[in-house]
Amino acid sequence: MRFNLNSNVGISINGSYRKSELPLTEMRVLDGEYQKYEGEKEVKLDLSGFKVGANVVLSF
Repeated sequence: MRFNLNSNVGISINGSYRKSELPLTEMRVLDGEYQKYEGEKEVKLDLSGFKVGANVVLSF
């Protein structure tokens, strides 16, 4: 009797965040370009591109 178990788990994150507080300014790479944000106090988090996939194959 042969028993095979294959599993695959993948996580993909395609998002961005930005944070800056006065008088500091942080620069992040968004969409391949440097963009500067001044005076932002809250953290903006974009996880619209977050993907989790799982694949399990059982054969015997």
